Amino acid sequence: MKRFLVAAIAALLVGAFLFPASVVAKPTKTDICHLSPDTGLFALISVPDGAVDNHIAHGDVLAGDCDALNAGTGLATIKARGFVRCGVHESLPGFSLATGGDPTTSVGFEADLCRVVAAAVFGDSDAVEFVFVTGASRFTALRDGTVDVVMRTSTNNLSRDALFANGGAGLNFGPTYFYDGQGFIVNGAAMGAITVDSTIADFPDSTTICVVDTTAHEERIALAESDLGKEWNIEALPDTSALLSAFAAGTCDVVTHDLIALGEFGSQSFTTILLGQTISKEPLAPVVADGDDEWMSVVRWSVNAVIFADELGITSSNINSIIGTTDSFDVCAAFDPECLVMTGPQLGLTQSWAYDAITQVGNYGEIYTEHLEPIGLARAGTLNDSYVDGGLLYAPPIR
Repeated sequence: MKRFLVAAIAALLVGAFLFPASVVAKPTKTDICHLSPDTGLFALISVPDGAVDNHIAHGDVLAGDCDALNAGTGLATIKARGFVRCGVHESLPGFSLATGGDPTTSVGFEADLCRVVAAAVFGDSDAVEFVFVTGASRFTALRDGTVDVVMRTSTNNLSRDALFANGGAGLNFGPTYFYDGQGFIVNGAAMGAITVDSTIADFPDSTTICVVDTTAHEERIALAESDLGKEWNIEALPDTSALLSAFAAGTCDVVTHDLIALGEFGSQSFTTILLGQTISKEPLAPVVADGDDEWMSVVRWSVNAVIFADELGITSSNINSIIGTTDSFDVCAAFDPECLVMTGPQLGLTQSWAYDAITQVGNYGEIYTEHLEPIGLARAGTLNDSYVDGGLLYAPPIR
């Protein structure tokens, strides 16, 4: 009996040595193209099946031709991933505002422009991942590939547009989608003679003007005070929250800030007046990293498409009736999926690219009306009106 037990144990040990797979099953793996955060290039690697979803979520793609992806553009990478990563504000009412810190709930003017790009690329406005970025992190996020495009109240200026090698920020800006500037909101009860058509020259001496401390806004209002020969009471407060509190308490006759921020000041117990005048130029535009002309073209023309539709009076509700009844070359080339003038493929997209953007999200005016007018940023008579109505919004022809 003892000899039998010894023989049996020996047989088991020999079997385990010769056939280890029968004792411990190896985890199965999947080949993927891994995107290196250091080089920005794809390399073929194998990962456990359970880790695939996590890798895909961070920019890797299921294995195909990794070298072809490296030779391609951002558009090829984004298509392979299946969604656009868009950098936005976490909490700026009207522009991008998320509920409870959840990026998927982001709503607003800029959030919708992200959806416009997603609709143009994928035919699905929901094919977008919102990524919260700050003023300090937004451009770094572009350069390291965390986001594909930034729609976060970013002013187009020379130092940002200049090449990185020349000391610039190395960014590429699309078309202006909002003409911002340093504006003024007035306590109507305290400043009864002021109307929307007034200018800061109409502010009497001793007017209390509140501004955020150590900002360009403070410098500009002090310079304006000197140039106009006024003697205002300029109160510098630490941040926007302090401005809101002081304005609500009646401490400030006037608050000066960017127009996009002044929208938050409109809901008060007293009448507020947003002046038509601004004293700086802050053209806001989508931003992508330098060096990728194809992806820049997609972003640029996606925004142009919603502006162009607005010019032509094409909306999400009437587009189908218009494209089927007009002989307009512009309407056909830009918005008709059946048009023989194929503008979409020239961008690397399908011919329904602009049609999908308009039907799923809306034209520029629809997006503006839904998100910005409720916070007090009227469009009519401002720079953000269409050029056909006297504003600056103008899209090159899509043909």
